[in-house]
Amino acid sequence: MWARHVELALGLWLLAGPLVFEHATIGLWIHDVAAGALVAAIALASQRRPRGMLHLLALPIAAWLVAAGWWSTWQAGGSSPPIFQNRIVVGLLLAMFAIVPNHASRPPEALDSRERGRTP
Repeated sequence: MWARHVELALGLWLLAGPLVFEHATIGLWIHDVAAGALVAAIALASQRRPRGMLHLLALPIAAWLVAAGWWSTWQAGGSSPPIFQNRIVVGLLLAMFAIVPNHASRPPEALDSRERGRTP
């Protein structure tokens, strides 16, 4: 579950992006708020057991953030404002945490059952 908490924090960071970075247009503002709201909603919804694989929906958003940041940097001729660099870094971090299962800190069930059968 710790990875979902990090995803939630990344979503909140994206929501705060327009306040931290200067946005030139309203389109950039809307992009970051929409992406942050989606990431936060996915992180919150995927914490429930029946929706265990929902966290993988963050992968397309992460890919979009990296692609949008890279494209904007390329369009700017290599020197881009920090907001585009932020999108790339957040997208890469989100992709890393999105592939972590919900219960990654628990041992596998087979190993856990074998350990219970042992006597010290």
